Amino acid sequence: MIEKPIVITGARGRLAQALAPVLAERCGEVVQVSRTGDNSCLCYEDAFEGDVFSSASVIIHSAWSTVPSLSESHPGLEWRNDLPLLARLLDSLAHLKEKPTFIFISSAGTVYGSALDGPSQEDSPLLPIGWYGRGKVAAESLCRHFEAAFQIPLLTLRVSNPYGMSSKAHRPQGILAAAKHAMESGQPLTVWGDGSAQKDYLHIDDFCEAMVTVINQKLMGIYNLCHGSSYSISEILAKIAVLVGQPVPLRYTEGPAWDVTRSRVSGMKLHGATGWNAKVSLDDGIARYFDKHS
Repeated sequence: MIEKPIVITGARGRLAQALAPVLAERCGEVVQVSRTGDNSCLCYEDAFEGDVFSSASVIIHSAWSTVPSLSESHPGLEWRNDLPLLARLLDSLAHLKEKPTFIFISSAGTVYGSALDGPSQEDSPLLPIGWYGRGKVAAESLCRHFEAAFQIPLLTLRVSNPYGMSSKAHRPQGILAAAKHAMESGQPLTVWGDGSAQKDYLHIDDFCEAMVTVINQKLMGIYNLCHGSSYSISEILAKIAVLVGQPVPLRYTEGPAWDVTRSRVSGMKLHGATGWNAKVSLDDGIARYFDKHS
């Protein structure tokens, strides 16, 4: 168990909500921070005014105000919201004598662009094609500048498409939640393109297990956090139809230019450093989701 608290920003996000109880059980005290506070988390202003960040052992910065579609409809939103918050947070650590490890949650699905020549590795060129990916690349660069200038222990995790988390009924997020909503409502799920777009899907249980591993091993550097296998939208929908016993109602539309249609990611570097591997297969992950939300 870790003696000092672990702080998680973006506490209202689905990743943070799944991760916090796991870390509390496996690693020690967890303090959650969000833009607005309540009984379960602090607001940023209260955290900055107190010693929340300075007294932490680890800060997991999962706060991010956009998803790719929102980024495209509001270009530059990350530079107005997310990068200033990140800079303020890093600056608050700059002159501490004992600095917490700073873990930045980046995006393996967008920072590399489409992987046409094999799985993207950590030293592959960063070629984002959308505003969301560009924002994550800019945030990674900001983190590295503070790391170099002030010796802040830094771990950047480029996470592939996480799935398996709970989703609000009125706003289904993720392919599984959207498919479930379509089957229950009879309203077709909109598929961009012809369904051949490939993504790497990481189950939330694997994500949480990986976070426990990197924290306990005090890992630093840049690593992909992924399953290591990619599947097309059509393959996933076919698996759902077989599992549930009914087809997912669909309609097809032209895919946006900013969507990465071939995301393949290598997790070999993280495995070599920690021994961690994803364990939840896509079939098992789909079954777990529909069992949990039946």
